[in-house]
Parts: sequence; structure tokens; C-alpha cells
Amino acid sequence: MKKVRVSTMASDYIRQERTYLSKFSAPAAGELSRKLRNAQTLLARHPELGKVKPGSNGVRILVVAPYVIEYELDSDGVLILIIRHGRQDDRHDEDEDIYEE
Repeated sequence: MKKVRVSTMASDYIRQERTYLSKFSAPAAGELSRKLRNAQTLLARHPELGKVKPGSNGVRILVVAPYVIEYELDSDGVLILIIRHGRQDDRHDEDEDIYEE
């Protein structure tokens, strides 16, 4: 199994989304956490599962409805770069380069 790491940008999104959802529905916030844990396990076992994003130099996309996970493979395993709701624009801060381990 590969190691799965999450970027600061993705961690921040998860925290913000969980806070937002918990204001309306604790079960919905729990469901977000469950889906993302399952996605991390899936990527650890099958890192090449996601489709390569066109023009991205190898970034892959995994859809865990309604969320989109963008990640890349590197020598350390899987690095989740971005998590966003599928209805959100896919533009992001290209200068983000700080990652959690």
C-alpha cells in the first residue's frame, strides 16, 4: 500500500467544508469524513485509479460524488493536492506548495 499525504490546501478545504456542513447537518459532516477516509484507503491500494487530468503533467482526478479529488503520484506515494465540491470551479492557487505529512 502507498502512503497518502494531504496538502495544506486540501486539509483546509476539508476543515471548512466539515464546519459548514455541521451547521446544517451533523450526519452530512460525518458522511464527508467517511467518504474522504474511504477515498484515501482506495488511493493507498490503487493509486493509479483516477483518470489523468488533460494538460496537467500527470495530476489525476478521482470523483467521490459530490467531491472531486486531484492528486499526484510521487516517490513517497500519493499526494492529494485539491479537494473541491464538483460544482466548484477547478481553478486554484498554483503557488500552493506547503504540504502536511
